[in-house]
Amino acid sequence: MTSSQAAPNPALANLHDIAMPEAINSLPIAVGWWVLLAIILCSLFFIIKYSLKTYQQRAEQKRWKDSLNKKISALNAISDDKAFEQSALIYIQQLVLSLSNHQDVLTGQQLKSQLELWLSSDDAEFLAIRRYQASLENIPREQYLDIIQTLSNQLEADTHARV
Repeated sequence: MTSSQAAPNPALANLHDIAMPEAINSLPIAVGWWVLLAIILCSLFFIIKYSLKTYQQRAEQKRWKDSLNKKISALNAISDDKAFEQSALIYIQQLVLSLSNHQDVLTGQQLKSQLELWLSSDDAEFLAIRRYQASLENIPREQYLDIIQTLSNQLEADTHARV
């Protein structure tokens, strides 16, 4: 025998091709994946719900501010002091009724006690006295507008706190 022709190894004769295993099926999905999917879907639901709520609150706030600006512009457009004061007092009464959840008109001490919840005692006293004052001279327009702004801001804050 020559060295170039070596005898075949008897162990190699018993070798066969490697058999590939069957492909592993990925279904049904393991429970952990279902839990992860549920967590993702719940998170997505709450994110969308929070985003919609925030969007609606901002839209409501914008409408609120636009409405307030229109009312203040309408009050400023009134040149007659008596008509201005009457309109301002009516609007303040509406704001107080909205804030206090009363269905009827507040008068006297009821009005003053409700006003003291949201305004300084000086402003509440001013409105309580001014409402029944006979003299309509020296109408302090800026004070009325400041009171309206304060009450409107309070009503806006209460509305958002309830939501």
